[in-house]
Amino acid sequence: MLLQQLVQEEMFINDQIIEKMNKPELLDAIELLVDIAQYSLRKGEQGTIVEDYENEFYEVEFTNRKGEATALCTINQDKFTVVWSAKTQQWLTFVV
Repeated sequence: MLLQQLVQEEMFINDQIIEKMNKPELLDAIELLVDIAQYSLRKGEQGTIVEDYENEFYEVEFTNRKGEATALCTINQDKFTVVWSAKTQQWLTFVV
């Protein structure tokens, strides 16, 4: 019984660590996983997180090649993936 409780606690802690590591942060670059027709955004487009609403929603700015804002929208975290970490200044790679 004690061993089972310890294993469950360790799994919970590991889940929290992974969640924190995967949490998007301000100025991270993201890539859309889905189209967002309301803003004429297509899967694969990249933007920058400019606001964190603390509830898995983020304000993301999308720009054109001239650096002009083309869309500013609130997006749920499940609709994008982080591709550049502002904190570490590194591109993130994922193996599928």
